[in-house]
Amino acid sequence: MIRSIAVLAFCAALLLSLAALADPLKLALPVGHTRMVSLPERVAAIKVEDPSVVQIRRMSGGVSIYGRAQGNTTAVIRTEGGERELRIYVAADSYALPR
Repeated sequence: MIRSIAVLAFCAALLLSLAALADPLKLALPVGHTRMVSLPERVAAIKVEDPSVVQIRRMSGGVSIYGRAQGNTTAVIRTEGGERELRIYVAADSYALPR
C-alpha cells in the first residue's frame, strides 16, 4: 500500500514537472538591457529564432539575454534535463514594457 502511494506521488510530481517545462517562459526587456535567467542544469545548446532581436549567452547557472533591437523572438534553451522555450519581447525603452 505504501509503495503504491509512493509510486503515485512520484508520477504526479513527474507530470507536474513536465507540464511546467511545456509552458514557455515569457520575458520582456528594453533595448540595451540584459536579463539573467537561472536554470537548475547546465545549458547544452541555445537556439534563437531571430538573433537580430536578442543575444543569449551561457553563464554559470543559466543564461544572459541582451536586447539588441525592438521586436519579438523565441528561443529554445536545451539543458541536460530537457528543453525550455522562451518567448522574448524587446521594447524600444522601459516605458513600452507591458505592466
